[in-house]
Amino acid sequence: MSSRRAGRVAFVIGSFGLLALGVSSALYIDSRANTVRSESQGSVHTLVITAQIRQQPVSNALVFRGNVTLGNLTSIPGPTTSAPEQVVTAVDLRGGQAVSDGSLVGSVDLEPVFVMEGSVPSFRVMGVGDHGIDIAELQDGLHAAGFSTSPDLSGVYSSGTAEAVSRLFARFGYVPPMNPVTLPNGTEGSKLAPSVGLGEVDFVSKLPARTISVASLGQNLTTGNAPLAMISPSTLHIVGQLDTPDAQTLHPGEPATATSDITGQSWPLSILGVSGIGSGQSGDNVTMMFMSDSVPLSLLGQNLRINVGGTTQSKVVLTVPISAIYAGADGENFVNLLIQGSLKSIPVTVGTDSGGTVAISGKGYALKPGDRVQVGTATQLAGS
Repeated sequence: MSSRRAGRVAFVIGSFGLLALGVSSALYIDSRANTVRSESQGSVHTLVITAQIRQQPVSNALVFRGNVTLGNLTSIPGPTTSAPEQVVTAVDLRGGQAVSDGSLVGSVDLEPVFVMEGSVPSFRVMGVGDHGIDIAELQDGLHAAGFSTSPDLSGVYSSGTAEAVSRLFARFGYVPPMNPVTLPNGTEGSKLAPSVGLGEVDFVSKLPARTISVASLGQNLTTGNAPLAMISPSTLHIVGQLDTPDAQTLHPGEPATATSDITGQSWPLSILGVSGIGSGQSGDNVTMMFMSDSVPLSLLGQNLRINVGGTTQSKVVLTVPISAIYAGADGENFVNLLIQGSLKSIPVTVGTDSGGTVAISGKGYALKPGDRVQVGTATQLAGS
């Protein structure tokens, strides 16, 4: 009956207390979703194991592997001081801690180092009378940290910005350096006002971020030109490759999920970028980059299972266990359908497989939910 079945493993049933049957008798035993049909000839029983055709949605998810990596690393140097050596005198951040506008990294030679977002690095002492893009960045960072610079205009360091700087320093127990006010003609006046020393505010390209490493208390940064800290954007990156043509259907912003094989825990992701799409044929390596705000820093360097594009199809399909699919000598797929006590081979088109089941549709025969198909056979001697 299953001579056309390629590479099937028979299910051998031992002593289950089945009754010995006479010639041409038949027995059906319902057990959960499966039915056992028994035909006997003489002392040998042929058991046909069947399962129901079900109707259910099928996921079109792509599953592959990805490595957890950092985004761009940013070095936070110490401030420019007059001391011959840069000694770390305070450490205010620890590894993995969040960094945002106005965060205090620590101090070097008793001078604090703050972090703010900005595209132009710190390049001068900033004080009353100065103006420019670095002043605008300082003001934006002060606003984000909760300090108003009113009534100063954007990019102009005046009394409002000086007051905000004093309040930022005072929040952490520091006093800003007092420098001469720059007069409109570019000369220094006799009046002193709160200022920001060179390197006391370090502008970085993207915040929030995470602390990756911090120098130790008492460390001399001059030795080896070491940074005070290394930070990276809060969002870790997960990078993997697909070699399936389905990869070309994925787009930035599409949701995905990362799962640890060690703990089974999962984290939501979104596609950051898709690159390397060629002809779309199998064998093309497509690089996928994902970002996540929730993947912990402790997973850095680990390899995770990535599930992407796992939206559910809008229509449900008929599914059977993979073991119900047989292949004929001509290579055509079919199922053995149980009809009124007999098996009939029905050619089928095989679709997506997921979780041990496969989608099917009948060729020339209308299969329906509840129909039973053969998933295996076994034999038993009468009386065993």
